[in-house]
Amino acid sequence: MGRSLWAAVVLSLLAAPAVRAQNVFEIVYGDVKNFVLDIGAVWTSPFRGEWSDYRTAGLVLGGAGVLVLVDKPVADWVRDHQHTALLEAFDPLREGYDPKIEKLATAPRLDQIPLALYGAGLLVGSRSLRDAATGCLAAHQAQATPRYYFYHLLGRERPWVVEGSERRAPDESIGRPGDHLHFNVPGVKTWYDNSLPGGHVTNIVSCVSYLNHRFDLGVAEPALWTLALGIGVARMADQRHWLSDTALGSVLGIALGKYLAERSLDRLREDEGPPGGAREERPMTPELVVAPGRDGTRVGWRIRF
Repeated sequence: MGRSLWAAVVLSLLAAPAVRAQNVFEIVYGDVKNFVLDIGAVWTSPFRGEWSDYRTAGLVLGGAGVLVLVDKPVADWVRDHQHTALLEAFDPLREGYDPKIEKLATAPRLDQIPLALYGAGLLVGSRSLRDAATGCLAAHQAQATPRYYFYHLLGRERPWVVEGSERRAPDESIGRPGDHLHFNVPGVKTWYDNSLPGGHVTNIVSCVSYLNHRFDLGVAEPALWTLALGIGVARMADQRHWLSDTALGSVLGIALGKYLAERSLDRLREDEGPPGGAREERPMTPELVVAPGRDGTRVGWRIRF
C-alpha cells in the first residue's frame, strides 16, 4: 500500500473528531478482530457445513465441469470475433484501456481503496463506511490467499499462451491458443497456468456481492453487478480465462460476499437491535442530483452515510 494511504489512516486515527482517542483504538481493535474472525469463518466453513451445503458445492463444481465441454468453442469464437459489437462493448473493462478500470479487480486496488475508505469512515465516524471497507478487504483476502496456494496444487492453461513467458510477452501474437483440457498436478508456477478459477472476477464479484447484500444501494446495485460481471466477460475477451473459470469464480464470489454480509448484519443487530425490515439499516443509498451550474446543468450521484 502506498505511503499516502497509510498516512490517511494514521491521520484519521489522530484527528477523528467524533470520538475520543481511546474509543478510536477500541473501534479499530474491534474491526480488526471481526476482520480476522470473518476470514477464519470462511476458511473453516468447509468443516462446518451441512449436507445441503456440500450438495450445493457439488452441483456448482459439476456445473463448472459441464461448462468445460464448451470452453473451447466459446474461446475460439471470442478469438475470431474480437471486433464485433458484442465484445467491443466491453472494451472499457479490458486490458490496455485507459483509464484502467480492470485494475479495480486486482490485488493492490482491492486492498488500497478499502483501506482509504476505512480511514474516511474513522474520520467522519461512519460505521457504514468502515463496514464497507473491512467487508471488501475480508472478501478479498478470504479467497485470494487460498486461491494462490490452490494454483500451486492445480494448474490450468489459459486460453492464450506465450511460450517461455512467466507473465506475458510484449507481442502476444507469437503465442498460441491454450488447451482447455491442459491441467497440471501440481500446478506450474507461471501466470499462464493459473487460469482456474478466474482471479479478477472472483475478486470483484466477492466485494460487490458483499456491498449489495450488506447495504441498500438502490440503483447502484445493478450498476455494481454490471461492472463486476462485465470485468469477468472482459477477461474472456482478453483470452485470459475460459468460460468455466469465469462462471466458477463468479459463483464463489457471490456466495462469499453474501456470507460475509450476513455476518456483518448479525453484528449490527447485536449492537443496535433488530432493524424494522430485512434491509432497513443499510445506509449509503445514492441519490440522483440535478443542479444548475455555470456551464449548464450538472447531473450526478450523492451518497449519504
